[in-house]
Amino acid sequence: MSVKLTGPNDDDTPPRKYYFDGGQCEVIGEVVYELDPYGNRLRSFKLVDYTKEQVRILYRSALEIQQQWVNPEERSQIIDQLADRGIDFEDLKTVTNQPDADPFDLLCQIAFNVPMMTCQQRVERLKRQKKDSFDQYGADARAILEILLDGYAQGGPQQLIMPASLKVKAVEKYGNVREIAAKFGGRDKLKQAVD
Repeated sequence: MSVKLTGPNDDDTPPRKYYFDGGQCEVIGEVVYELDPYGNRLRSFKLVDYTKEQVRILYRSALEIQQQWVNPEERSQIIDQLADRGIDFEDLKTVTNQPDADPFDLLCQIAFNVPMMTCQQRVERLKRQKKDSFDQYGADARAILEILLDGYAQGGPQQLIMPASLKVKAVEKYGNVREIAAKFGGRDKLKQAVD
């Protein structure tokens, strides 16, 4: 097994590796190190605790995150802000042992102790609670939404990024992006349906 330790000059220095002979090895936790605002003390946090602190600095409640998360541009800003602070959703999923968690739910659970749902559970809830929003579209548009939802259930929110999400094989059979948008009544209505 090798362990990569990185520092501020990752590009300049090669990563350090540690080796051991035989036995078992497992990751028991992740730690984040941060200098205090004065640059005098090095603080260490468990990744989950660090994430909780950072999310609570940025947002007062799960509702505040949710209001921004529903807009794809604002969602990207949230993800970028957290990435700037060294928070990665894949790392969080691994550390919390929640590989199927929706990133929004994972954040809210860590920061505000809100019950978490998987992407699949979110799709099922959407289909139950918002059935009428699917009925307003024609058969092809509903089929496209079903494909997109299945993609989200399998791969998370990055599967809904437009227009890349419309260029998967299952959706392409309905036409190019312009033809698909026409099935929804135009580009804006397609975006609204996916959002």
